[in-house]
Amino acid sequence: MIVLIAVLLPCSLMQGQPGPAIEWQKCLGGSNDDLLRSVKPTTDGGFILAGHTLSNDGDVSGNHGDEDYWVVKLDGLGALQWQVALGGSDEDKASGVVQTTDGGYLICGNTKSDDGDVTGFHGGDDVWVVKLSAAGSLLWQKTFGGGYSDWSSDLHITADGGCVVVGRSNSIDGDVVGGHGGFDLWLIKLDASGTLQWQKPLGGSGSDLGTAVDVASDGGFVAVGTTNSADGDVVGFLGVRDQWVVRTDPNGNVLWANTYGGSDEDHAAGVTFTDNGGCTVAGYSRSNDFDVSGNQGGWDAWVVHLDAVGDLQWQTAIGGAYTDLGLALAPCPDGQVVVVGTTASFGINGLEDMWAMKLDAAGVSPWQQPLGGQDYEDGYAVAVTADNGFILGGSTASNDGDVSGNHGQDDFWVVKLAADGTGLTETGIPQFTCAPNPTSGWTMLTLEAAITGHVEVSDALGSIVHRQALVGTTCALDLSNLRAGVYMLTVQAPKGVVVQRLVKE
Repeated sequence: MIVLIAVLLPCSLMQGQPGPAIEWQKCLGGSNDDLLRSVKPTTDGGFILAGHTLSNDGDVSGNHGDEDYWVVKLDGLGALQWQVALGGSDEDKASGVVQTTDGGYLICGNTKSDDGDVTGFHGGDDVWVVKLSAAGSLLWQKTFGGGYSDWSSDLHITADGGCVVVGRSNSIDGDVVGGHGGFDLWLIKLDASGTLQWQKPLGGSGSDLGTAVDVASDGGFVAVGTTNSADGDVVGFLGVRDQWVVRTDPNGNVLWANTYGGSDEDHAAGVTFTDNGGCTVAGYSRSNDFDVSGNQGGWDAWVVHLDAVGDLQWQTAIGGAYTDLGLALAPCPDGQVVVVGTTASFGINGLEDMWAMKLDAAGVSPWQQPLGGQDYEDGYAVAVTADNGFILGGSTASNDGDVSGNHGQDDFWVVKLAADGTGLTETGIPQFTCAPNPTSGWTMLTLEAAITGHVEVSDALGSIVHRQALVGTTCALDLSNLRAGVYMLTVQAPKGVVVQRLVKE
């Protein structure tokens, strides 16, 4: 591993750069604990949320007993459109959600139930994947695992209409074949109907946990997690627990697998591919040696950027004297990333706050923002919205400060931040107009100065759905094959990018 750039962000810098304004926030739940773990924009301009609930009142209805998956659909202003509790009489905990190309939703997590909505239980804990319709009706459900503990943490849609799921397993029977001992990072590929196509336990004789996954342009995958193994698939173990990043081909065969960290604990929690074929990983670290520099004490958020072959390009430890965690990240249209987590060092509102920050292509942060009230908040999910703002998801026990509407104990907490404007334009990059907007088919881009570049159209999930060259001052786009919804137009010029919203009728 080669360290090319090491970035240290002092506490004073982090405290001095506030983030975008809160446009709205919403507490969702009942009188018991409701814990949000994933939030994604939807193609209609709204949002889909997934986590788990112990409640059966307030916003929650239909709980089957103990903890249930809880899936919530919001409109673009945070109003509740529908909710559904899924599970059986034992624990059912959702960790990830994605919208599918047919407008429905896939949810992953784990279950201990063998009744209610759950069938096919193998024993211990099973990975549980659920398909919902666009209106929240249960279309199918599948359990995966063996006789011991099998969990899933994240999932991602694949080009064939199926999905890839990542988590961990210590089973050696049932669906699990090829385990190395202890927990393995477990990668699962499903087709569009939820049928298991292949599975890969990856790791060594220690404990190897999968936390997040992304899909590459070549159809392969990058999975991240943590390891304390020093054998098997794990090479270069540094101490106690390391970030572990595994790059595979489309069939789950390992292309490279690298450890990153220091002599203390280092965890990976989120990953996203970048334009150059590399990836950025968010997590947290207690180390201050080997790959890690700039730790301020205790746990710091730790973000690393890797090139296409896994060499470390830069790293940044961000935090203070207390516990500061990076728990998820998302790519921005301007090539930067937004990270969300929890801070006890920078929070001004109480014990622990939800914490969001943006990082540019060199790992430098133009802003950071603690959010919360006088009790505990955490941040587990983040995405960029169609207006270049940000949707943050986590949980809150507060009912003051930035938080209002708490139903009791922990609630799902969703925060919409305005667009920040950082990184979207540079001096010398021409602005453009787009007309007609809204459009039912064709639209014309007109730039104030001639450039040679290209234009991309991205849907509300961040997927590029149209791309073409741009030469001169005008460009006609045929969008008649796109579904109705909100899209982002990104003009890539030699000196930077300009982004604008487009509505397809």
